Amino acid sequence: MSNWLQLQQRLGKQPSSRPRPPEKAPARSAATKPPAALPAAPAGLLDARGQLRSDISLDLTLPSGTALCTPPRAPADHAEPDAAAEARRLHAVQALAAHFERTVAPLLGGRKWFSHFEAWLWAARAEESCRAGAEPPGAPVSVLPSGVAPRGAASQELELKLIRAGQPDGAARQVCAQLAREASRLASQLAAAAPSAGAGATAVAVEAAAAPAVGHSPIVSLTARGAVVRCSQLHLDKLRQLYTPHRKRKRHATPAAREEAFLGAAFCVLARLAALQGGEPRAGGMQAACPAALFDALRETLGVSAELFASPLNARFPRYCSAAADVDHPFGSLGSFFSVHPKAGGFMANPPFAPALVGLMVQRMEEALREADACTRELCFVVVVPHWPDKECWRAIASSSWTRHTLHIPQARHAYMEGGQHYRASLYRLSNHDSSMFVLQSKEALRKRPVTPEIESVLIDAWLPDAIKA
Repeated sequence: MSNWLQLQQRLGKQPSSRPRPPEKAPARSAATKPPAALPAAPAGLLDARGQLRSDISLDLTLPSGTALCTPPRAPADHAEPDAAAEARRLHAVQALAAHFERTVAPLLGGRKWFSHFEAWLWAARAEESCRAGAEPPGAPVSVLPSGVAPRGAASQELELKLIRAGQPDGAARQVCAQLAREASRLASQLAAAAPSAGAGATAVAVEAAAAPAVGHSPIVSLTARGAVVRCSQLHLDKLRQLYTPHRKRKRHATPAAREEAFLGAAFCVLARLAALQGGEPRAGGMQAACPAALFDALRETLGVSAELFASPLNARFPRYCSAAADVDHPFGSLGSFFSVHPKAGGFMANPPFAPALVGLMVQRMEEALREADACTRELCFVVVVPHWPDKECWRAIASSSWTRHTLHIPQARHAYMEGGQHYRASLYRLSNHDSSMFVLQSKEALRKRPVTPEIESVLIDAWLPDAIKA
């Protein structure tokens, strides 16, 4: 019997009373004593169950200044996403990707140039956020960085890769400078583009795509202004499930008009995600998600019920923050993590693996945990990043006074959901690196839900889905 099943069996036999503080007995998680009738974890892509007894009640302030408590309220109104604008963004990123493939990829060698391009994009975006001020403003992430510094982190990381591939220092520096100039040129061109006629003015065509199904779910393509994005019917249904509670209800709108509005919003989400991963379908490593079983285990043991770095396509929980809230808000995005203020709750953080971004994330978390301790609130962050002991951001998490538990997950013992899970034939892939999972808790969260050896075993077991084990 798996560790997960053993814990589930034990959970059903526990009394429903709240455990006492663990001064006289071995520490046990409060989540190991839920009511006898434990809700079953959903089999689909979205855990849309209401509040469970195991959840830490959510309390955070949204970008609008309003509070989101449990049960959550819909986010504040935003301008409607514009399919024509998203098509332009995707075309611009694809043009930069073509430049990278033509000028940088041959020098790097290997076949996965798109992974290097995606990593450069995210490093440049994080660098741009750092230059904007002491903290990221929480605005949606730019698809094209407009001012990559010649000696900034993004350029230096790519230069190092080129030098390791055998390029002279000067040649590597010149190639990176050309890439930065092309990114700035395309960003300026995009900013100067004439505005479209507005949301809803661009028709989105939907048709079956000639591509392998995701599991047993067929692939459909959505097209607007020459930009084509693909999505499984399963993920399109998930978007519809998220969209319905948050959409603006238009009086007298016909069913056809409502469907057109949904498809336009869905296209915007798909096109923005494609642009963020570099406009290349084979990329998406920065959008990879943890296995569904891990989210379910974290919810029932540590009270985690919200995500800080997700998208409507890879979110497990309906409550999530995202990098593209301007297009994700019709699907429930709470905004950027850097624009919300968590006060209490359990949050999962699996950020893009860009060291500068991870470092900024840790600073925000420690500020929130310091405030939670001052107010005796229960606040927990579970952070997943590569095992990076040589990087300052990793050491900052590992040495934080709020890091109560650390798990080292060997490469061969865990898998991620594909960043392109919504169009790839397989949902999961084995990790290509060791990972670290950190549990950061306020004093109150630690008192109520310490990570016991039993919980650690359950979490490790949940990292490897049955589909991969087979």
